[in-house]
Amino acid sequence: RRVTWGSAIFFFFMLSVRALILLNFVAFSLVGVPVWWYFTSVERAELPAEGIHNFVDQWSAMLKDSNATQFVDVVVIHDDDSLQQHLSPLLETKTARGTGFLTLRYAVRQPHTDEINIFTAPSLEHKAINKALNKLDAGVTVNGRHRHTLYVASSKTLSSPLLHFGSQLAAWMLIPSGKVSDTRILGRLLQQVQIFWLRDIKPVVKASPSYNVAFSLIVAEPKEWPGVSWEISKALNRFIRPLLNQIQHAAQFSIESQILYFGSLGGEPKFDSGRQVHIVRSDALEQFRGANDWNLESFSTVLGVKTVPPPTIHFMTYIPPGKNYPLYLQDKRDNSRLSVGFSMPGWGAVAVLNKNASLLESHLLTQLDLEPTMQYFLGQLRHAFGMPSMNQEVNLGQYGTVSFSASKNGISEWERSALTRSYLQRMGSGAIEMLQSLLSMIEKLPQIKVDSLNRQKVEDSLQSLQTAFEDIMRRDLDSALNRVRISYELATDAFYSPDMVAQVYFPDDFKYAVYMPLFFPIALPLVMVLLKEVKRYLQKRRKATKIVRQNSALQSMLKRD
Repeated sequence: RRVTWGSAIFFFFMLSVRALILLNFVAFSLVGVPVWWYFTSVERAELPAEGIHNFVDQWSAMLKDSNATQFVDVVVIHDDDSLQQHLSPLLETKTARGTGFLTLRYAVRQPHTDEINIFTAPSLEHKAINKALNKLDAGVTVNGRHRHTLYVASSKTLSSPLLHFGSQLAAWMLIPSGKVSDTRILGRLLQQVQIFWLRDIKPVVKASPSYNVAFSLIVAEPKEWPGVSWEISKALNRFIRPLLNQIQHAAQFSIESQILYFGSLGGEPKFDSGRQVHIVRSDALEQFRGANDWNLESFSTVLGVKTVPPPTIHFMTYIPPGKNYPLYLQDKRDNSRLSVGFSMPGWGAVAVLNKNASLLESHLLTQLDLEPTMQYFLGQLRHAFGMPSMNQEVNLGQYGTVSFSASKNGISEWERSALTRSYLQRMGSGAIEMLQSLLSMIEKLPQIKVDSLNRQKVEDSLQSLQTAFEDIMRRDLDSALNRVRISYELATDAFYSPDMVAQVYFPDDFKYAVYMPLFFPIALPLVMVLLKEVKRYLQKRRKATKIVRQNSALQSMLKRD
């Protein structure tokens, strides 16, 4: 078939239109896909991974080998040199390192006149000694720095050795005059000093920078208590808030109160005719939490103010119905032992308030009415944070007795010091673990978004830890704990950021599964047309080349003819 110039021009014109249309699709894809990829890709701000790894090494080295030493002023008050002569060799060997940034080392100093007058008084009552030493600021905390003082005195009136811990960081050993040369007694009492001053407090509740403390009044029979109310604010200000104010450097506390109705202890009371009381066995109380979970939600937990709700400690006052008045709890191990309260470790405590509405003029529970339960809750709150009972006394047999002074704030200074060290170690390690977990998660899941806000939280958390480390080296533990608490909160907020948590469950495979049904139906015809057009173009080119060759051969033949 002869190819004319007109048909050739028409062919190239049609080929250009087809190519132009195809080129538009290809250009749109080449431009649109990168734009789509840009807007669907996640932000990945760079975190200070190297700084975190370096600080982990510093923190671990400090926990293993702390060079900081806390000197204990040992003040020997005596009439002759025999007590100091027997005590000095023991002080040289009694250097002990505790868990949590504290190393005790004894240093003997001479007593002041006021100190001598205190321990040479005719009556050596612990209450009077504690009050007098507190006026002298013996064993106090100054600018976050803990000072310990140990007084050792002989007594002609005592028959048994005695070690007593005051409400501050002062303690005193009273040794009978006839036993000042017994190094076994002196050594054993010095060992007790180390045990309590180096005590590693282990809180029952999870270490957290903040807690909710919920106080609830449960009225079993609302008909018996119409319009019931309680002076909970006054009771809390007197019994609970002084303790919380003393430990607010370790955690922040929010207090809630409410009145609930139709509550149950979970067990059916039985009447004891011999004691004329109603009794519930303690093993039946295991059902209490499940029977009342429907109305024990914390307000802060419901509102969801924080990314991670703080732990809630429940303290519940239960008023039994009139038919079960008075009500007591029986120990399952000792049937003769009755109590009015029970605790659930890590959750809280319940106390029975034996009040009969028919015997009261009003249904207002005053501060005086609530005192027994508040005293019980105070002891349980101390137990929740790992502190011993306020009435605890340790009998060492022939080596004497160890006793303690109660503090008007609900916590002594040496207990506060131990709690500071415990929370400093646990929350510091917790903040580091949170930062390490965050780095590990980001490395394993590249699709997780790391925005500038979370990066700033991580940087601030690391900076707070580094500042806390410097405070620890300066022995300013209160400031260090405050820094560590801030670091823990920042690290927790960054780790549980809603943007990051949501993307943990949104991998790249899921993204492809969402977009493939949209792009594949468009991309497949486009690719097929592109291949077809390339094939068509190659065929046309081969055909045109063949025609050109044929025309060249024909022209050559015509020239020869």
